[in-house]
Amino acid sequence: MGLLARAEKDLEAAKARPGHGLFARATKALAEAGPPITRAPAFDVSMVEALAAEIRALPRSYDVDLAAFSRIAEGLHLDGLALFFTRDHDLVLAAVHGPAFSRKATSLALADLLPYIGERGLLPSQAAAKLGKFLVEDAPSPIYIHPSAPAAAGGACLWMAASSSFTAEAGMGGAFSSLLGYAPRPPVEAKTPRILSPKAAAESIKLGSGKAALHRLDFGRDFSFLKKNATESLLSFSSALVVTAAQALVGEDGRAYLLENGRLAVLSYSRRETDIELSQTQFLKSFRRALPFLFSSGLPATASTSLDCSLASALETFERFVSE
Repeated sequence: MGLLARAEKDLEAAKARPGHGLFARATKALAEAGPPITRAPAFDVSMVEALAAEIRALPRSYDVDLAAFSRIAEGLHLDGLALFFTRDHDLVLAAVHGPAFSRKATSLALADLLPYIGERGLLPSQAAAKLGKFLVEDAPSPIYIHPSAPAAAGGACLWMAASSSFTAEAGMGGAFSSLLGYAPRPPVEAKTPRILSPKAAAESIKLGSGKAALHRLDFGRDFSFLKKNATESLLSFSSALVVTAAQALVGEDGRAYLLENGRLAVLSYSRRETDIELSQTQFLKSFRRALPFLFSSGLPATASTSLDCSLASALETFERFVSE
């Protein structure tokens, strides 16, 4: 697409370490609506530098962008912070914080902003006018943008931050970009999953494909396990991260399905008889390691069974198990 041809590529690798705190606490900054419009206290370079070590030490996980977002939202006094990803012809909102930006928005038209977002820096006033209902105020704080690539082989992402500090103090924009540059990049780009009925998911299974361990994780309707009262955008992005990570763990032969009943069904094939209890333990351990921020407070309720895809009854067994 060419949106971020000049985005930085030499991002510093980071040491993995466990996620910060409980998810319900850590993501408060992502989901809270905030008070009526009031200007946040100005932040300075020292506040940015204080966060650098924490951002640099984040693990290279699938949810590292949300972890970085949460720490920045908590650590800096911003009027607004938003993270977008490119999808087809849109900038799709992944997370939003602060009173300057609307929590109801889900996307922006890429074509409207494309001339202005190829370089990091202050967003021109004519571009800010194209943000429309995403801005809560007609005269918002100065908006700084930082485009970057979310993964080695993925689409572009765009950070937006609103604060008077970007014009009040020289070098603030560069310091903010440097902070984002410290964060490791996720292994792959999160793909928006199809939400299937149990029957549709069962019908996609190829009979004769061997024996598999079938894991069922109950995230609840609207993914309420991940975050109650979260924005639609945050839940959508989180569910994409969950399915992307699960699919990566089971490989090309396996399958991860997001179901309309709020469950994740994961098929992991094996050439030999599978120890279901051991398979579940190993999968959940790897799953939590892949998403340490989302699962910092634990994993959803999980049940597992074996599935013999050489049997004609396999599809019925799958559908019944994921619907229980």
